[in-house]
Amino acid sequence: MMGLDFFRRSVELAESMKLPGQRLVYTIQTNGTLIDDRWAEFLAEHGVLVGLSIDGPREGPSTRPIQASVRTAQTDRNAPDRQTR
Repeated sequence: MMGLDFFRRSVELAESMKLPGQRLVYTIQTNGTLIDDRWAEFLAEHGVLVGLSIDGPREGPSTRPIQASVRTAQTDRNAPDRQTR
């Protein structure tokens, strides 16, 4: 996920270009493993709608090949373990 500073700047830019009477809606899709107190505060402050992706069990018939095929970044290989904690 891009860093918090990136999203702060994105919201700042969007708000600066907002037309009178226009309503902006922010959304994010994440597996949730990197959401900490700072992120939660930012998301709540800006009313960001958060979609949580759950990868499913680490082991089982055919689960890992499917997950690997749809994952765009292979950097978070332990996400299923953290999601189920």
